[in-house]
Amino acid sequence: MKSDRNTKITQQFKVDSIKELNSESHSLKQFELKLSESERKLVDSEERLRIAESSKGEEERKWIQAELGKRDAEDKA
Repeated sequence: MKSDRNTKITQQFKVDSIKELNSESHSLKQFELKLSESERKLVDSEERLRIAESSKGEEERKWIQAELGKRDAEDKA
């Protein structure tokens, strides 16, 4: 009888272990998906930042050119 009980305990342990491993595997896959999404967002953010910085630089150049043009006009007057 003790052998049957041990067998049942072992079988239950195996079933529980498999369930736990499956659960951990699912959690890891979810983590990988989230990480991939985060990495994608980071790349997108870096690209957007680069574009924004170049746009900001363009805007600053326009302001500087306008200011220089204004000074040139004042100097000529």
